[in-house]
Amino acid sequence: MLNPLIERLGSGKQRQIKANNARSLVSLAINNPRLSVRKLTCKFNKRRGLSFSHEAVRIEMKRRGFTRKVARKIPMLTQTHKAYRVDWAKSNRCRDWEKVIFSDEMSI
Repeated sequence: MLNPLIERLGSGKQRQIKANNARSLVSLAINNPRLSVRKLTCKFNKRRGLSFSHEAVRIEMKRRGFTRKVARKIPMLTQTHKAYRVDWAKSNRCRDWEKVIFSDEMSI
């Protein structure tokens, strides 16, 4: 006799998003890291011709290890960085570049 408290194989709610759709959903999320779950769901449904809810997509993304954070877009260089670069260029304009050795391994 089986113990009724032990979870049996196949018990519980079936997954809405099957494996092949889940793989393409993850690929879409990786290629578009700034999309929210709702926008990701709309794009996924349009691309695949499906009609999953954003909750189903959120649950599947959670199962796949994604968190509820959207990557923020930040500038590569701030205004301060740009000003420092201009100052450096102005101060090194008259340098004799024939005597300079560039190395990305170490400073000399």
